[in-house]
Amino acid sequence: MKKIVLLAIFVTLVFSLMSVDAVAYISASKGKVELTRNTKAQKFKVGDLLQNNDEIRTGGESFAAYKFVDDSANIKVFPNSVVKITAMKSGTKLNKSVAVTKGSVLSKVKKNSGAFQVETPTTVASVRGTGFLTKVSEDQTTMIIVTEGDVIVEIKESGETRSVSAGNTAQIDEFGNVAVEASSPEDINDLEQAEIEADQEPVIKTMRIQVLDEQGNVKYIEITY
Repeated sequence: MKKIVLLAIFVTLVFSLMSVDAVAYISASKGKVELTRNTKAQKFKVGDLLQNNDEIRTGGESFAAYKFVDDSANIKVFPNSVVKITAMKSGTKLNKSVAVTKGSVLSKVKKNSGAFQVETPTTVASVRGTGFLTKVSEDQTTMIIVTEGDVIVEIKESGETRSVSAGNTAQIDEFGNVAVEASSPEDINDLEQAEIEADQEPVIKTMRIQVLDEQGNVKYIEITY
């Protein structure tokens, strides 16, 4: 009970202190990871806040992970991937979006925590609480491997929607053609490896929040929880 109360206080404090554009924070980083904001490279530390439209790029044998500030979703960005982060406050919840240009992203989303979607060049995948792996290849083919719950996949080209349930994989080519089949052993292995690696991330208990003092100087507040 104490942990739940502390988490509630933490989330409320973050929402009250963060700037309007701050929506997530970096929970892990390894290897070559680049953060871009407004087309400019940003230096960062684990625990720093991420703003709307921030872009993360990972190199080979590198990864990054971030969590939304309302503790509603954990995102793991695998090697050679590019993602953009956006979210909008809706009361005490965030409606969240992750745009994947290329590479692989594992999303773990809590139920009843605001809307969540992953956008690729050909699709928009929407959930309200589930886990799934999104992969975008060099030829713009999208694969969505679902581990639990259901994912609604909308094809941008046609507007067609398909429901993909746990144990299944959707594959959408660059022209918007979609096929949903039972996940292959290779798909399941990819998903299991992604979940194993995600579980090995260090647990971050500190967040650094950037604020302005009365003179307009940038200051940082560190919250340990």
